[in-house]
Order: sequence, then structure tokens, then C-alpha cells
Amino acid sequence: MIKLIVSDLDGTLLHDDKDYNHARFARMIPELEKRGIVFAPASGRSYPTLRSTFEQFADRMAFICENGNVLAYRGEILSYFQISDEDALMLLEESRKVGNMYPLFCGLKNCYYEDNDEHFVYMIKRYFNNMKHIDHVEDCLKMDVIIKLSFQDKIDVFTNSLPGMQHLSDRFTLAPSGENWLDFYYREAGKGTMIKRLQEHLGISPDETMCFGDYLNDLTLVTAGTESYAMKNAHPDIKKLCKYETKWTNNEDGVINTIAEVFGIQGI
Repeated sequence: MIKLIVSDLDGTLLHDDKDYNHARFARMIPELEKRGIVFAPASGRSYPTLRSTFEQFADRMAFICENGNVLAYRGEILSYFQISDEDALMLLEESRKVGNMYPLFCGLKNCYYEDNDEHFVYMIKRYFNNMKHIDHVEDCLKMDVIIKLSFQDKIDVFTNSLPGMQHLSDRFTLAPSGENWLDFYYREAGKGTMIKRLQEHLGISPDETMCFGDYLNDLTLVTAGTESYAMKNAHPDIKKLCKYETKWTNNEDGVINTIAEVFGIQGI
């Protein structure tokens, strides 16, 4: 019996316009609660941003934030990974050697940036509502607990930043995160790690977990639950890993439709 549903956001629960069907979602959550099922969005977004996105139900849900570096449940942060100041400065220096990488330091309170490139700022606003501009991004180390570094590649992640920073992959996960973002966090962190911690907190097994994902940063997400679904629009590597493929894309409410079908929920 399923007791936990974890869904990625971009390309999965969210439509391409970065929004979701609020009316259907509002009908779905109470139906899941009747069945004793916890719903947990999993995203590269910050915890404050996710709470705002799902404001109506924020204190009734779990959140796996910052690509699996922060875990919250019913309004309480249960677990997080902190990047040391030394490692944060090292990653920043290495990115500057590669070049064409805009840094974003993601903290528990805010995300911090220094470059005022119009497109870069626009892209931050699409994913974070707790952004803060500072003159020198490394100064945020005195202000906050940093849990992830993200970089927007001005050229291309797969030809520039990923090969340029690959020598760090022994200690860090280098996660392409859509629209030319590359995320850095400790290898022991990640969506799969935080799903496991949530499962342990709730007393839930992988066999009682349903997962939805679409992209390469969901590799550990879709392997954390036995009932794994790749979106119809998913990356081929995600489809290979998953037990099922949805009949619908993210723009067709694929997650909500699949949940309604699997659990026989009418009217959502």
C-alpha cells in the first residue's frame, strides 16, 4: 500500500509555464490524506519558495528542497547538508577558472547572487522568491548556512561547465538541472538521500513509495521508490530506470491523472 508520493516539479508536476493546476491539486491532497498518503514535492527550489508555491497545504506536506539538501515536514526542517565555507570558496574559484558561469549561493534563508545579467536575474526569479543581491557573492558565507551552489552556464552545461568541473565529482554531485543550470552538493546528499530520511521518519518503506520524475537530477529520486514513474516527456535515461511511464506529459497533468487512475479517485 502506497503511503508516500514524491514528485519532481519542473517537467513533472509543473507545466512548462512553471505553474500547476491549482484547482485539481487542491482536490487531490485531501483525497490522498483520506488514504493516509503523504505528498512530497522534490525540487531544486528553496524551502521558502516551495512553501509559497504550495501555500494552502504547506503545513500538511513534506518538502525535499534544493535538489535534496533540505528536508522539511509539516512546517519543520528535519535535515539539511551544509557546504563548508572552504568548499564553497573552492567551488567559486574553480568556476571562475572555467569561465562563463554565473554563481548562485543557496542558503537556508536566501539565495545570493552578484551578477546583474538581465537573463540570469530573470532565471533566478523563476525558481526562487527569496533571492538577495550582494556585491560579492562569497560575503553570504557570513550571513547564512549555505547548502548548495548553483551556476547558470552562459554557453552550455554539457560542453562547458560540466566537463570543466568534472574533476570535482569525487566529492560533489554535479547535477544538470534544466535550462543550463549546474548544481553542486556533497555526494552523500541528494533527492534519494532525503527521500530515505523521510521514509525513516515516517516509518515507510520503498515498496510503499511512489515517485515521479523527468530529468537527470531525478536519478536518485526515481530509484527511491518501488513504484517509479517516468513522465511521458522524460529524458530517456529516466525512462530506462522507472517501472512505469505515464500516459500523459507534464502539460497534461500527468502526475495528477496518474494518481487519480492508480487510486481510483473520482472528480479531481
